[in-house]
Amino acid sequence: MNKNWVITLLMLSTLILASCGKNAEVSSEDTQFLVVGKTANYRQDQNSINREIINYHFFAEIFVKEGGEITKGTLSNVELDVMKFDDHPSTLETHGGRYNNEEDLNAIYPNGEYLYKYTEKNGQVLHIPVVLSNNDDGKTRIPRSPIITLMQDENQIFSENIDPNKDLNISWTSFIEGGADKNGFIDDLIFAVVGNCLGEKIFHSGVPFGGGEYLTYNNSHVTINKDILNSGEVYQVSVEHAVMDTNYIGNVPTIATYAATSFLDFNTSGNNINGLNCAQLPIQMDKGQTDRVIVKSIKLTIGNDYHDLNISK
Repeated sequence: MNKNWVITLLMLSTLILASCGKNAEVSSEDTQFLVVGKTANYRQDQNSINREIINYHFFAEIFVKEGGEITKGTLSNVELDVMKFDDHPSTLETHGGRYNNEEDLNAIYPNGEYLYKYTEKNGQVLHIPVVLSNNDDGKTRIPRSPIITLMQDENQIFSENIDPNKDLNISWTSFIEGGADKNGFIDDLIFAVVGNCLGEKIFHSGVPFGGGEYLTYNNSHVTINKDILNSGEVYQVSVEHAVMDTNYIGNVPTIATYAATSFLDFNTSGNNINGLNCAQLPIQMDKGQTDRVIVKSIKLTIGNDYHDLNISK
């Protein structure tokens, strides 16, 4: 074999081993998992299966282990300015722009390597890459949006007349793009979330890597206990189908995801006796809901008294 080729192969082998060694050395105490992805958000009509696109969106999240702490999070890509994560005790988020089509989304947020940098409670600074990639045929990896169905007493029911004295079954169309994880870590996921009219999440189907229950591609429904529903209020439900590429960098699970989420409002019958000041449409519970108003709470000091002031924007 040519001597120069031998030297080149040795250098490549050394670089690969060094890279693997660096990744293997990552030992996190506070990170539950990392996710970066592209998603399509849809609004489902309350009286039909029709869905309209809200936006296409880029996002990234850092999930924190219980008792852990992560701060100073950033996300970088050679094509982008550095994005900063908002500090949060359980889930740090950063969000890109919203677009009318996937082509515009991909033009601003290309596939490739995205590098996480953040600081854990013990002062350790981690640098962890996650890669977004295309299908081999170049077609979209974002799945079709799920169709949400609401049922009580095994009968489909209109979303404008939910009985708050009965459990509510939320089901969705099959996640046909989903499947088992070829790496054997986590199969493609489904997330079902219910929020009240104030945008507060009152039910979540769970996330992986935390020891609790969660949904995968072959699940078809969840049941919402009547105890969390009140009469005369407006609620909102989201169902997300998420195709995933999984990996481990050291002991940190990473996910690159391509997702579609449908949002549906529903109303409970009867008089509002809980006292929530619900508008006709609920406040945004998810940053993908750009068709819903955001309310920001600030502290207002009057004399020696402190008041929460809600501002719509």
